[in-house]
Amino acid sequence: MIDLVIPVAASSLLQFSDIKESKEKWTGSIQFNGASASGNTNNTVVGGRFTAARTFGALTHAFDASGNFTQATLVRDGVEQRDVTQNRWHTQYRLEVNAGERSFFYGRARYEEDQFSGFDRQAFLGGGFGHAFAESDARTFSVLIGPGVQFLRRARPDPVPATFVMDETNFAVFLGQNYTQVLRENVTFEQSFDGTASETNSTAASRVALKTDLTDKISSRMSYEVTHNTNPPSGRERTDTLLSASIGFQF
Repeated sequence: MIDLVIPVAASSLLQFSDIKESKEKWTGSIQFNGASASGNTNNTVVGGRFTAARTFGALTHAFDASGNFTQATLVRDGVEQRDVTQNRWHTQYRLEVNAGERSFFYGRARYEEDQFSGFDRQAFLGGGFGHAFAESDARTFSVLIGPGVQFLRRARPDPVPATFVMDETNFAVFLGQNYTQVLRENVTFEQSFDGTASETNSTAASRVALKTDLTDKISSRMSYEVTHNTNPPSGRERTDTLLSASIGFQF
């Protein structure tokens, strides 16, 4: 499934590079995506993302939430038909405890709903260790890894097989990676990866983006995301992609 999102009004697409350490105030970004088309086919696309972080001594609190919704309206023989083609959102909280100049321990809680992935709900709770291998104005590179517990709720099929299990809870291992590189003044390449491995279903999400700073606070960004499930429910695709463009504001 490929979705093209062209925003009408936006303020910054979330990246971990947007979360700058601060002991005096919250920092982060807010984004709203939206698009519409009318005529024989009416399309409505809305979405948004929010992130905020703040450091108190050795502790850093980071919040992350996003959502995307797409609806197509067709008129056939004078009858209006509406089809929702995307309905996905997630929220996440991460607590980091400084363990050295570039190292930290973390705890992470994430919850996600996706109407079309085959998993109505997914949640993860865990913690581990992270390290920044590079941390400068021109380049950042960090890796996080740790164990946790994954919860999955499958969408109910019709008809329901005799062996169908709706809810499952499993031990899982999380791996996260973030990389940014300044290509030239006001232009930054961003890349991130999130992976969760478990016995029931493993997920991997990779994202690349090109960010252009228009002012100190306003930026534009083109990004491409790929999300893969190793064992989706029957009839569901393993891989989803999302191509998006945004204009954003950072605080």
